[in-house]
Amino acid sequence: MRHFNFITVGKVLEKLKVEGIEISRPTFMKLMKEEKLFQMRKTANGWWVCSPQEMILIVQLIKHNYQQHIA
Repeated sequence: MRHFNFITVGKVLEKLKVEGIEISRPTFMKLMKEEKLFQMRKTANGWWVCSPQEMILIVQLIKHNYQQHIA
């Protein structure tokens, strides 16, 4: 895996896995694009990125959304 100074989708997915929620990249992108659960910025090179504070919020939103769907 490539290393970036900013937070990419891969880093958010790693954080979610540590939190006990393992979702695929397509599911993550569906939550962002189709369900509009959260938003990340796209760089000029096409990478989706966010700030550390936004990553915390995204993880919380996905955890909350995930727990609602399994209950």
